[in-house]
Amino acid sequence: MQRTSLRVPGLPGVVAGVEKTLEALDAPTLMLVVQTPRSAYEDVLALLSAGSVLSITDRPEKQAEYELLTTSYEGHGNADAIIDVTAAVRLPGVFWRDAVETTLTTDLTSDSVVADTWRMTGLVTDAVIRVRGTTGLRLISSTAYVDYPPALTSGSYFRYECATGRAFVTTTDTWTGGTEVSGAVEDDGPGDKFGIYPWRPTPLESMARLRVASTARAAGAKVELRGRGAHLV
Repeated sequence: MQRTSLRVPGLPGVVAGVEKTLEALDAPTLMLVVQTPRSAYEDVLALLSAGSVLSITDRPEKQAEYELLTTSYEGHGNADAIIDVTAAVRLPGVFWRDAVETTLTTDLTSDSVVADTWRMTGLVTDAVIRVRGTTGLRLISSTAYVDYPPALTSGSYFRYECATGRAFVTTTDTWTGGTEVSGAVEDDGPGDKFGIYPWRPTPLESMARLRVASTARAAGAKVELRGRGAHLV
């Protein structure tokens, strides 16, 4: 965790809540140890250097991209025939992610609807959100938001790409292309773009939070959320 220590002259301590907890996370470093015959040392180095995704045997549903930082080894036995290779790797994206991308769909039947989302404890900043048939659209997650006021017909789709902050409208059921409407969008959140935060409906649950507000809806209005959940562990 990295914290900004903002002092107010004449007052003790620092100002709390300067930044959101998840946004203040630094890229964590993990230590991995691989025991191998010394003859296979180069192969282990090649594997660590070429690999890009880390996973855990008993949690195959989660994975994390990694970068190799350093390696060293300690020998054992006659002529160090067996060595313990220690590698320091960094998770640049901070969070473990769902290994499989999913698309969740929720019908918009009222002025404010909580959309189906992932169970997660992290922050998602690369999801793609698509909304059909709304007027006065507002997407909300914690203090992050996206506003798109124009009316969408029952056959028009508004698509917002969180990773880039760009938005498009299509008149066909597609997740690519379309007419760019980024200039008609007002958004804010992590990195000045929209992000999806977790919340706790109960003390033992944590899941993504996406609320969809609209002033009017055409027939078949719905929201679709495509991406991968993010996890602290």
